[in-house]
Amino acid sequence: KCSFYRKRFLKCKSTSNRSHVYIDRENLDLIRSLLPIIDPKATISGFVSNIVADHIAENATTINKIFEDSKTKLF
Repeated sequence: KCSFYRKRFLKCKSTSNRSHVYIDRENLDLIRSLLPIIDPKATISGFVSNIVADHIAENATTINKIFEDSKTKLF
């Protein structure tokens, strides 16, 4: 299980092509305290990016359904 988690969420990504986002202070503080222990080389931005990418991949069907259902019909 630990190996799966490390491969899925702690893999390194390129630092180019990134943008700023804001997260709750409590989540940031938790991530700051966990990452140095579980993977000292992992970055907060890479970790959060991996979580978001995983969420989108895991929920793509539902996200697409919500998107399609929310489109306004023109005619």
